Order: sequence, then C-alpha cells, then structure tokens
Amino acid sequence: MTIKRKNRRYIVDVHSTPLSVPVTDEVLEDFAIGAEEERRIAAPFASANLATNTLDLGASVKASDPGAAAAAALSAFRRGLRKAHVKNALASAVAVPHAPLECGWISRVAVGGHRRLGDAAPPSDHQTAAPRAIRVRTR
Repeated sequence: MTIKRKNRRYIVDVHSTPLSVPVTDEVLEDFAIGAEEERRIAAPFASANLATNTLDLGASVKASDPGAAAAAALSAFRRGLRKAHVKNALASAVAVPHAPLECGWISRVAVGGHRRLGDAAPPSDHQTAAPRAIRVRTR
C-alpha cells in the first residue's frame, strides 16, 4: 500500500550568481513573466540586485516535501531565465523552510549551510552539504 503525502505550502527563495548580461528593467520584467508561467508555483516575486548584477525569485509552492518545492522553484527560475534570454546562469542558493510557512532555521537546499532567523533549534536529523553552485540550463 502506498502512503500519499499531504501537500503543504512552502516559501522558496532562489538566488542567482552574477549574470553575464547587465540586469535592466526589461530583463527583470521578462524574468518575472517567465517565472509566472510555471504552474506549480503561486505568487512569484522577482527582484534584482543591480550592485551585484543578480536575480532573485521568491515563490509559494504547494509540494509534498521541501525537495519537491525546491525543484518547482528551480523550474520557474529556469523559465524566467529562458524568457529573459539569460544564458549560462547559475542558481547560487535555494532556501526552503523545514516547516511550511514557519520561521526558525532555513535550510539551504542543494547548497548546504544554515541561516538563523529566530531562536528555534534546527531539527536533530538535519545534515548539511558543502556549498556549491547549481548549473541552470536555459536551452
């Protein structure tokens, strides 16, 4: 018998490394429009840091676990980059809360490490991985 996991809503943040093209209003707008096309996310929020020439995407994702939520957000990130015609971009960090929509510790899924938001202790079974960049294909 297969146990079906209940979907929960996660807030996911994806951050890019510095882009090879300058971030303009048109690039940011196309990035946001492309990210909105991903059906598995809701309420996407695209932003840019002009000082570091990076793009960020925040979204609400309904998923069975944090890994599935991160995958959906990365898919939206790829769609946004494709629509903005940004090639060879990297996602430098993907953050997903351990407990859906709660403050506390945030795990950097796929890049490891911790960022403390409150006084809550991290889960005892949490393991961290060495930081690494994630290559994002834009076709």
